[in-house]
Amino acid sequence: MSEIKNPQPSKVAEAVAAYGRATPAHGVPSAIMPFKIAGVEAPDAVWEFAKKHDLFPYLEMVIQWVHEFFPTACNFSLEYVIDPEVEGYSWIELRFYVSGTVEEVFQQYRQLNQKRTQHIPFDKSDMIGVIFGWME
Repeated sequence: MSEIKNPQPSKVAEAVAAYGRATPAHGVPSAIMPFKIAGVEAPDAVWEFAKKHDLFPYLEMVIQWVHEFFPTACNFSLEYVIDPEVEGYSWIELRFYVSGTVEEVFQQYRQLNQKRTQHIPFDKSDMIGVIFGWME
């Protein structure tokens, strides 16, 4: 009877995005750099809420779509919002500024919302708000 010594389990590689604070590759950082989601700074409260509700891939999609549909978008920020009127209800807001005519911007907004409803489950989409303002 032959015996197999140290059998190696088969391994499957899978691409996985890593999330965490960015730190310099050299030496000890003098200050911890902020979290970022798709290149947008994420305050600790945003990070914790996104982690708790598995929102990272959906936030990345929304930020990517904003870049796609709003070519003039700039000054991005993420904010954790607690509803003052509905107990226990909170969400993350993606805020940015745009330029263009009202008709152009609202067409872009409709395209974004159509993409969101097609690709993001409602329970996740409900936790991601999109707020824009006009640049002067």
